Amino acid sequence: MSKAMRFHGGVQDRNVLDFSVNLNPLGVPKCIRELITKCISKCVYERYPDYEYRNLRNAIAKFFNIPRDNIVPTNGASEALSLCILALRPRTIIILDPSYGDYDLICRAIGANCIHMIMQESNGEYVLSNSFIAQIARYSDQRSLIIINSPNNPTGSVLEWDKIIELSYVANHSYVVLDEVYAELSDYTSILNTSLGSLPENLIVIKSFTKVFAIPGIRVGFIYTNSTYLYELFESTRPTWNIGSIADCLLTTALVRFRTELWNFIEKSRAYIARERNYLVEKLHGLGLTIYSSKTNFLLLKHKPIDCIELHKYLLRRFRIAIRPAHTFYGLTRFHSRVSIRSRNENEYLVEALKHAIKDLKNY
Repeated sequence: MSKAMRFHGGVQDRNVLDFSVNLNPLGVPKCIRELITKCISKCVYERYPDYEYRNLRNAIAKFFNIPRDNIVPTNGASEALSLCILALRPRTIIILDPSYGDYDLICRAIGANCIHMIMQESNGEYVLSNSFIAQIARYSDQRSLIIINSPNNPTGSVLEWDKIIELSYVANHSYVVLDEVYAELSDYTSILNTSLGSLPENLIVIKSFTKVFAIPGIRVGFIYTNSTYLYELFESTRPTWNIGSIADCLLTTALVRFRTELWNFIEKSRAYIARERNYLVEKLHGLGLTIYSSKTNFLLLKHKPIDCIELHKYLLRRFRIAIRPAHTFYGLTRFHSRVSIRSRNENEYLVEALKHAIKDLKNY
């Protein structure tokens, strides 16, 4: 499969147990389920949303305790990323890999020079070392965009704030995009929780509600920037009505009216994920698999000599389980796969299925 091909979004068959998507295993919060019905019953879909999204900006600002005038609302994280790239038109995009495949696709779509730099692995974790930061800076110039994904997809590693900020200062002639879509499902605290005034103006933060609230069909995310220039540039590039009326109604109401309930849900989710992640790591290690150190709601596995496509086909055929073959991520191989964290019963079923797969496929 070509590296440029999309290989995400999960499977459409509801009879398949889908370990390939990285949504919150606790599902959609009750208050959000109820609000979706209310927004529809109010027929908000019959009206255009406020194209400035003033109430939504206020809601996001209150929820994260950040300034509203630094927020650019987007149709999920994917549009936020596209918006950054289309607005900045970088000559070179430096992607810190392994990472989300759409970075490369968008890079190619605008004809930019794509530089893939594989992060250094240390004890099963991918890190930003001082020497690697210096190497990145040497490749960057005034028309460069550096993309970082932390917590990282597909490895689950997190990068330290000070390293991200150091990179932004060292490469101060470039722009640095930090994709934080998994922050609320991890042991990592968002960089927006630091002293916001100290964030470099060339650092751009992308966030989304898709993963944490398990609502991939409700597309709402945002860009945060300390730069007035970047804010105005992104606003002038953002499509009019880029967020639909139902999504606008839902998140505007939920983030304000149920702020405490939703943060409690996030903390409950983090604890649940950590517990189930520890369980899976222990059991999968027991099967002889290599497990990379993860701080979020999925695990990267290495299962050499078993091919990831053959493993995916076997699990789908024999156990109706879908996993994510990870060979399309730069820096990974056909011996890598990614699995999400689900319920205890489902995780036990995955372990049992993998036990059979290893036995049957090892000498395939």
